[in-house]
Amino acid sequence: MTWAEQLLEDEGEREQAAREFTLRAIRRGADPINHWIVRTAYTESSVTLEELEGDLGITRATLSERVNDLVQVGLLERSVEGDAVQPTVLTAGFLGVVDDVTDRFAERIADGLDDGG
Repeated sequence: MTWAEQLLEDEGEREQAAREFTLRAIRRGADPINHWIVRTAYTESSVTLEELEGDLGITRATLSERVNDLVQVGLLERSVEGDAVQPTVLTAGFLGVVDDVTDRFAERIADGLDDGG
């Protein structure tokens, strides 16, 4: 039985695999530079490595390594033609979670400051 067939048959295995995959995506996307790359690709719909390189000021090799990591966890797709990256279905969900947590945390900070604590 293949891994994919096992995931289809076993709900526990499927949930564990989905959780591990999600945590890997969050770990990779949580890095501030990687997050900026993902958000830029999402906002622009497609962005070239050359454009990202100019904005970030990091070497092409470092940028390419970061993009490859983000592709590997499903947060970006990379096209060979034009060396561009695009968001995936997972990108919007990931950014939505980050934005939701950020908003909730900012509200808690504001509530705490309003209470004098």
